[in-house]
Amino acid sequence: MYCKNCGEEIDDRAVVCIKCGVPTEIHPVNDELSGISIAAIICAFFVPLAGFILGLIGMQNAKNQKSKSLAMAGMIVGLVIMLIILLVIIFEFTLLLKLMETIPTQPTALLFV
Repeated sequence: MYCKNCGEEIDDRAVVCIKCGVPTEIHPVNDELSGISIAAIICAFFVPLAGFILGLIGMQNAKNQKSKSLAMAGMIVGLVIMLIILLVIIFEFTLLLKLMETIPTQPTALLFV
């Protein structure tokens, strides 16, 4: 391809002319990460539900594959942590029920020797 300003032959993938510096018609690929995707992965560790929701929003608004991947990671991490919390709550509740079964319902008389 040729530069539209100076006529110099340039690479077909060039973003600017190497001789005069004028931009070509080719625009660089947007490689920036979405702020929502970054927030999703961070929030997933501290507030899993918020990380999951931000991940959903980030997946819909992502402009490139990196942002989609990061949003998906936020969703997965948030979901896994929520499941772990749920399992811990269920485990603690069953332990509490078993503990309550061992407590006598009627007070026993104290024996003095």
